[in-house]
Amino acid sequence: MAISPVTPSNAYGSAQAQTTGTSSQQQKVELNASILQANQDPDESDAAVQEKFMAVIGEGIDRGFSEAKTILSGLNVLQGSIADNIDQTYSLVQDGLKAFKAQFADQSA
Repeated sequence: MAISPVTPSNAYGSAQAQTTGTSSQQQKVELNASILQANQDPDESDAAVQEKFMAVIGEGIDRGFSEAKTILSGLNVLQGSIADNIDQTYSLVQDGLKAFKAQFADQSA
């Protein structure tokens, strides 16, 4: 997966982009990659920066999905395709983060 910088013109994808788990996952990973690149401290090793980044992003993703599921469950709509789509998107986001971590490690080597 190629990671490209996020600019105002592509931050949320094109109007024609489908809102699928895959496109959502890719957008989240690309946004986070841009944040990492923009905020990298030149005095820290790439590995240290990535480790901190992955911890913060991972916690935020887990919290966001948990809160969304709690809200949807409270509304009695966390079932069927809604629940399946949330689970699929979460899985794709995790896969994307693993791919990002591997790509970042390859670029740092």
